[in-house]
Amino acid sequence: MGIIVRTCETCGKVLAEMSDDLNDDEIYFHKDCGCFRKQRTERMLGKFAGIELKAIVPRGTKQDIILKTILADSEKPRIFYGKPGTGKTHFMAGVFNHIAEKNFMEMTWYSARGLMSSLRNAELNEDGAIFYMQSIFQKCKYFFIDDIDKIKPTEFNLDMLFDFMDAVDKQKVNLYLTTNLTMQELATHFTSGTNASYGASIVRRIDISCRLVDFNN
Repeated sequence: MGIIVRTCETCGKVLAEMSDDLNDDEIYFHKDCGCFRKQRTERMLGKFAGIELKAIVPRGTKQDIILKTILADSEKPRIFYGKPGTGKTHFMAGVFNHIAEKNFMEMTWYSARGLMSSLRNAELNEDGAIFYMQSIFQKCKYFFIDDIDKIKPTEFNLDMLFDFMDAVDKQKVNLYLTTNLTMQELATHFTSGTNASYGASIVRRIDISCRLVDFNN
């Protein structure tokens, strides 16, 4: 058994040293450098990668209050709710980057569809989606999901999302979400599928885990 060494392609710093019996997609980069951090953030957040929480200019009194509240306790789990274009993803990206200043290697960001795609691919592998979630939460303490309401309420998706929320609760992971729907509308959305009881449980856990931040005027 040998050791795999992974280095930053830009500066050459060693980012991971792990057993060679792991597949490439199982390797966790347990160190970082400035260029690796920038590349990883850009890959996860896309156009929202450069947003600084303290530099956000609030649009109106309500957003000013929201920003001050978040800055007072940025790590508190939240669900950002509002119509498209109200700034919820912009603010959540600011929270991500703010927390990342000290906890970068314990964070991850997914679109809702990207998360379900990863869970679906993991379920098709031998170890399954539950093992995949456990491996993520061993390393990740801050989990961000954009557009949670974009998850279609199929039986498979609700099963996976229920297991995901269960793992979040057991592992004490800080969860941050955005949605275009109110909690009631989200409950209606998830309970419209083939496994309505799972849908109701998912929304209850979100409601318990996350503080609602309303961006609508």
